[in-house]
Amino acid sequence: MPSLENILLFLLQVVSFWIIWKFLDALLFKIRKTPEKVILNPPEVVERTESTLLAVGTVAQKPTILSIINQLPKSELLEIPGIGRKTAEKVLANRPFRDKNHLQLATSRRAAKILLEWAKAKVEG
Repeated sequence: MPSLENILLFLLQVVSFWIIWKFLDALLFKIRKTPEKVILNPPEVVERTESTLLAVGTVAQKPTILSIINQLPKSELLEIPGIGRKTAEKVLANRPFRDKNHLQLATSRRAAKILLEWAKAKVEG
């Protein structure tokens, strides 16, 4: 008959295994759910209008404020007044942005406001 010490040791091993399993499962689930960083529209699409046909025969969409920010190269980001090197690096590291809140979390409210106003002027004009 197994001793009480052996039974407790076995239970400790089972619980430890279960905890490690749950941790790894959560970690792998997080990795699987993390979206890949993909540029949805290449930079040349930004200049096209709604009536321009793409090579595959679909109509190009008018660029959105966030799509413009998601496609800006570092050199253009640095040309925007109020955007410095560190902010540009944060923008590049956290793209693509899903919404305005994501942009604010990645940079700062001030930088997000500057970028959004700059991109809005690009879309409108």
